[in-house]
Amino acid sequence: MKSPDKGNADSGMSGGSIMRQMAPYLSLGTQLAASVLVLGGAGWLTDRYLNTEPWLLLVGLCTGSIIGLMQFFRNVSRLSKRDKESG
Repeated sequence: MKSPDKGNADSGMSGGSIMRQMAPYLSLGTQLAASVLVLGGAGWLTDRYLNTEPWLLLVGLCTGSIIGLMQFFRNVSRLSKRDKESG
């Protein structure tokens, strides 16, 4: 019976090194969601304070989406460039 690590040893990759390579990509979704939630929350709180519902919430969500997508694409570009240089 083969051990689970034997297949990875044949390809020269251990489970730990695969996870280290995947970790930057796994955080991209969290960064995108966080920017939308933080700016959307700030818009919602400001709307409640100024009694302007729902306009600042919408502005916050749109701004968070734009900033989050810009960060997402910039990080993906940087990571793919790094992967091409190393491999």
